[in-house]
This record gives sequence, C-alpha cells and structure tokens, in this order.
Amino acid sequence: MNILKLNVAVFSSLLFAVVDTAAGGDYADGKLGKALILGGNSFTVKIPHYAGLKPAKAITISAWIKPERVGKGGWQWQQIYRKEDGNARALMAIGEYEKKHSLCFGLGISGKYVEHGVPLEPAKLLDGKWHLVSVTFDGKAIKFYADGQEIGASTKATGSIDTQGEAPAYIGSMKGEREFFKGGIDDVRLYNRALSTGEIKTMALADGKAAVNGIVGWWKLDGDLKNSAAEAPKTLLANLEGLHTPVMPKSLPSSWLTYHLAHPGPDNVKPADPNCAIYYGGLYHLHYIYQNRGHSFAHVTSKDMVHWEWQPTVLTPPATGHGMYSGTAFLTKEVTAETFQLPIS
Repeated sequence: MNILKLNVAVFSSLLFAVVDTAAGGDYADGKLGKALILGGNSFTVKIPHYAGLKPAKAITISAWIKPERVGKGGWQWQQIYRKEDGNARALMAIGEYEKKHSLCFGLGISGKYVEHGVPLEPAKLLDGKWHLVSVTFDGKAIKFYADGQEIGASTKATGSIDTQGEAPAYIGSMKGEREFFKGGIDDVRLYNRALSTGEIKTMALADGKAAVNGIVGWWKLDGDLKNSAAEAPKTLLANLEGLHTPVMPKSLPSSWLTYHLAHPGPDNVKPADPNCAIYYGGLYHLHYIYQNRGHSFAHVTSKDMVHWEWQPTVLTPPATGHGMYSGTAFLTKEVTAETFQLPIS
C-alpha cells in the first residue's frame, strides 16, 4: 500500500511532480516447487514468439492452476495461456461458455478459428487446491481434461493447425490488456503433439515423470520465467509485465512536495488535470493525467482524503489505443461507476 500521511484533512489542492515504478507478481509454494501468483488486474507473463509455439499437426496445452475467483458472463474469462494471432490464435482459459463455467479452448484450424468449452464447476476450482487442466487437439478431435480425467470432447473441427502469426504469447492474460488470471499458475506446458489419456493421467500424479517428448514450451515458474523446453531459443526470454502503479518511496527527500496528494517525484511524467472525483463504494476516487507510455489516467483512492493509495493505471495508450486526455464520472441509477473519455485534439 502506498500511503501519504498528511497533517491537513481538507481535500483542497492537488500538486504533482513524479516517478515511475511498478510492482510485480510473486512466487509461492506451488504444485511442483514454486508457482507464480497473479493478482488478476494487471500482471502477466509475456513470451516472445518463436516458431515452436505454432505446431502444425497437433497440440497440447497444460497447466496447474489454483484460481482465487471465477468470472460470470461471456467476457469474464481468465486466460491461462493465449497467443493472439488473429484467427490463428491458440488459447486455454477458464470462464463462461454457453452459460456454464467451463474449461475453454480456442485454436485456428484449417483457416477458421474454432472455440469450445466443457463445464468445469467453480466449486471444484475454488477449493483451495491445485488442479491440472489440459486440452489436446490431434487433427480430428479436441479433448478436455481436469485432474487427469477426460471431461469432454468436440469434433466440430478437423484438419491442420494454422501456423501464421508472430504475436507474443501470454500466461495469465489476453495480450496483457484484459482477461487477467487471479491466483496461482504452475508448470505451463505446450506440446507439438496430442498427449494420450494415459500421459495426462501420469502428469496429474505430479511425480516428475510426465512426458517431455514433443514439448516445445515449458515454463515451470519455479521462482523464475525460464523456458525449460530443450528446443526453445535460449536468447528469447519471457518477461513479467504489468500495468504501472505509482509508488511513493518509504523515505521522502526533503525537496519533495507533500501536500494533500502529490505524485511521487520529481520526474518528467508531467502530472496534471485532475478528473473524475467521485465517492463510490465507501471510497473517494480521483483520476489525473500523467505520462506513462503516453497520456494515462492515474487512479487514487482514499477512505478519509488524507491517506491515499494508488491503484493500477488501467487507462493507458496500449489499452485504449489513443491515450486519455480528460473525463468525468457519475453514478447511474444502477449505482455503478462509469468513466468516460472526452477526446481533445
């Protein structure tokens, strides 16, 4: 938590000047050694493209997960692995499919993007235990597995896998912009073949004897982001990325401003233009513009307008495509907060 302790309780001025730091995901005990813990609103692993991530004949995607939430609604998916190459994309996620919470799979097959899901009950995933989820496609059928057991299949598409595209792959999000996974992810594997039911059962034993032949991407997440697949390029390193969150240092230089609220600084981020001051959900909310890969909307919250906490900066040029310039906020009859951009040329 980033807090400024001030001696004035009146929210009457906002002075700026700032720096630029960000927090990251963390590691904790996983199913196999350590695991990556993601917060569900910003952090994700970005994996540079290489040819091995685009198998042509068959594929298996597998990972151990321990989610801390499940989404409701068709847009509330949580991505486990996703490589966004247009209609040639490949993904495994959890979320709602045909109005049921499901294990979901998407893949470009024979020139068309095919998506399918099979029910996977939220109560099973939210029991505080690690669960192995896996999907396979062998050119004829898509099969879904949970904890080593087949839970469904689909023959809606057959043929070869589309291999065009050089977009990066992500663990825990869609392009680092949305559909963030909240909880633990461990031992993410990508194969250029469809593992058999017996091989999936062996993997679920978590005894270190899972098959490695045909593995083209293997992120153990055992305290680092190393790709352990033998054929993976050693010079292409994955990175942990996240939305920027301004952070105030523990010890403030005497030259810094410490008024009611001051962006940490000084630096060249040029904070200005406070907007969207609103009281909602038991908190005071305020946004303002600063430079973070272009015009971005900082978001700060407070319970008393004295102690402030910065939230992740969600509205940025990569997320909106054009940046944020100004805006306002109001409460609707449904008592939901809405923020709208007012473009300024």
